[in-house]
Amino acid sequence: METKIDYYTIKDYLAIIFINGGSSHAWADNSLQAIEDCKKCCEEDWGSLYKFGNESAYINVYDYTNSQRWYASNGNGPRDSETKEPLPYLFTITCKLKNKKRSKT
Repeated sequence: METKIDYYTIKDYLAIIFINGGSSHAWADNSLQAIEDCKKCCEEDWGSLYKFGNESAYINVYDYTNSQRWYASNGNGPRDSETKEPLPYLFTITCKLKNKKRSKT
């Protein structure tokens, strides 16, 4: 028997770390997966520019369920590209970022 998935009932989560003039983000149908992917992306994207120390990083999580594209500008958080409405904010968590160890070759 084939299982049918109702894609309209699946929630999508957008996780964003705003870092100086940029950001790192990820989305998934599981908030914890979106958060982990966002953290990993930030460490890979920004690790060569910043030394992550004891400062906390804030990961903002938004409901991305009814959107197909988004943008963020002026620090106002993400907005739906089509409607220009803000994406619904869900929560913020703090985490520690780590620099990747680079091999000496």
